[in-house]
Amino acid sequence: MEKVNAKIAEIQGEFHSSVEEMYDSGKDHYYGETGNGEYDAETVKEYLKEAEQGNADAQYRLGVMYGNGYGVQKNDAESAKWYRKAAEQGHAYAQNDLGFLYQNGFGVERNDVEAFRLYRLAAEQGDAMGQYNLGLMYEYGCGVPKNMRLARKWFVKAAAQGYEDAIAKLNRHHGARRPYHHPLRRRFHRPPFYF
Repeated sequence: MEKVNAKIAEIQGEFHSSVEEMYDSGKDHYYGETGNGEYDAETVKEYLKEAEQGNADAQYRLGVMYGNGYGVQKNDAESAKWYRKAAEQGHAYAQNDLGFLYQNGFGVERNDVEAFRLYRLAAEQGDAMGQYNLGLMYEYGCGVPKNMRLARKWFVKAAAQGYEDAIAKLNRHHGARRPYHHPLRRRFHRPPFYF
């Protein structure tokens, strides 16, 4: 039994160190070479070159960079342009983020119907944030007739992935007497960039 426990501890240690390495690597990539969320001109040029060649991940990253002013001047219209290019290639995060721009009129004309369409595309690909946003659209009747049954359906899908806002929303809907708990509940965090 001691050998089994030792092997389990060894595997857990390897797993945790590899997760920490992935996190650190992603954090370094996200924060750029300066380590404070700023990108140097060379990094921006690399993303731009990849994005112009049709790389959806690079297009999405440029959308994030322009939307937040990371390494470039903040520009919502330019952000929408790059999100749209990635979204047209089926990039779920770009679809969700472009939906947000349409819902709020940032860089594009406000359009709840288009926001709903984009959230739905992201949600159907399993993006938890897209599922939650789609649930909100159904809950409040934005871009679609109000439908609490469908809102709950999408909140449950997002909550099943550990998306905290969806879990909180379901708990408010259930009331304090029957809180929603998912067996795999964990804090949802989506890093801004994925490879």
